[in-house]
Amino acid sequence: MAGLMNQIDNKSDLLTAIRKAFGPSTGQTQSLQQRIEALTQSQLETVMTYAQLVKMAQSYSFGNAQTYQQLVNEMYPNMQFSLRSIVADLLQDAEPLEVPDTPVGPTPRELSKEYYDSLTPLPPIKPAKRYPETDAEISELLTNLMRESYGDERTDKAIKAKPKATAPFKDKEAFLAAMTPVAKEVAADLGVSPRVILAQAGLESGWGSKFKGNNLMGIKSHGEKGGVDVVTHEVVGGKKRKVTDSFKQYDTPEDSIRGYGKFIKANSRYRHFLRAGAENEEAQISALSTSGYATDTMYGSKLANILKGIPKVD
Repeated sequence: MAGLMNQIDNKSDLLTAIRKAFGPSTGQTQSLQQRIEALTQSQLETVMTYAQLVKMAQSYSFGNAQTYQQLVNEMYPNMQFSLRSIVADLLQDAEPLEVPDTPVGPTPRELSKEYYDSLTPLPPIKPAKRYPETDAEISELLTNLMRESYGDERTDKAIKAKPKATAPFKDKEAFLAAMTPVAKEVAADLGVSPRVILAQAGLESGWGSKFKGNNLMGIKSHGEKGGVDVVTHEVVGGKKRKVTDSFKQYDTPEDSIRGYGKFIKANSRYRHFLRAGAENEEAQISALSTSGYATDTMYGSKLANILKGIPKVD
């Protein structure tokens, strides 16, 4: 109202100004393209950041939202409605969802708040310092946002309900074909057999069917940041127990085998493994089984059995 009063030079103009402000609207609805072009660079970056997060949430099939607009409203109720509307319309334009019979629109309260916001500019929402890049970063950011909005219990249920990702390796043969070159590279650097490295990778990851963070070799974080929690089994006091531990993450499965090489070289307890000789696979397995690489007392015999099924590497 203060903005309206500032437009009035004298009381005789009051009725004309009121008719102009509250009379029938003659404006046309702006297109999505026009609304985007009207954004500042800061607002555009904010829209793109939150659109990415909302799309990830939609892929989790989180909550009861049937449309992008409902999901945006549910996740970010304090965001300006105009920005929420653009985020939802962008996603609907990119990958349309079937719109329910009852259209979703702004409530009277939201419309009045939108008008008030246009009279009293709010400071722009600060975008993230940078966009999340890896799947792990996006998943972590989305999970944290969901926990803040909905609590741990609902978030955990949503994550558990998410379909499991397809394994990148079709079978054992595909796994060996893909990982043999990098195993040969690391084995040459360590002076060990590449077949032993492949046997460890196959045992630790189930031939690439069960691993997280591209970690094929089962190497733990050992206190380093950026690890991923994995439910695993350890032999403690002679008994097998289920535990949750932090394991290292890598950009690619190949990088995890290279990381394995660095890990082996950096720990003196593997010196007997490195001195066993590249041709003496039996001695290498024996050294690994006594070095503490795994708590499983059958680790050495399991590797020996797996090794029988791995072809010779040229």
